[in-house]
Amino acid sequence: MTSWERKVKAYQTWKIIPDIIRWVLILGVLGAVFYFILTADVWGAIVWAILWIPIGFILLINVIGFLTLPLYALLALIFKVNLRDVIEKEPINLDEVRSGFFGKPYNALVQYHIKRESAQILAMSVEGTKNMLPTGTISYLVEFCDRWNLKAYDANFWEEDCAEVFTKIMDDAAEVLLQSGIRPDDETLFNIFQLVTLNFALAASLQPKMRKFAGIKKGLFS
Repeated sequence: MTSWERKVKAYQTWKIIPDIIRWVLILGVLGAVFYFILTADVWGAIVWAILWIPIGFILLINVIGFLTLPLYALLALIFKVNLRDVIEKEPINLDEVRSGFFGKPYNALVQYHIKRESAQILAMSVEGTKNMLPTGTISYLVEFCDRWNLKAYDANFWEEDCAEVFTKIMDDAAEVLLQSGIRPDDETLFNIFQLVTLNFALAASLQPKMRKFAGIKKGLFS
């Protein structure tokens, strides 16, 4: 797994915790019912369900492969800590990211997010990505985001090489922030690219006409 993939997984980890908790509870209830059917022991079933909660949580985290990252994310949610402060710092190699995008149309990246995540999760991801930016940065990016949102009406934009779009968005963001007296690092620029892409994904997820225009599919036929 490349460094940028680990970074993406790190800041997106927090949004899957509710799903993990939900599955732990569902499996706990089903297990308790199954235990009761086999043994007719009510208290045994209750104890089994209670013991399953911490065990199931740890088990599902390891099965999914996130290991300790969700624990950091959970602490960030509980104590209202900025997630970027509890994730281990690891430099992002922008050249490596760019080479990974090369040869793929930009709409393919947006489609990837739509197929992988619901609109609700995408909305949470947008907010989570904003939280990854240095304090105060987002206030300088309002016009920047509005300008890039207008690209959604350009059919040719969706067919552009993803690596080129990646470079254009980051160069534009760097110029905006430098003019505002902020010298952005690679992590900030990458997260701004993610913010633009997730905004597109959220809008396309909710708008079938937009998906059709952009050549994006959410399911088999739309």
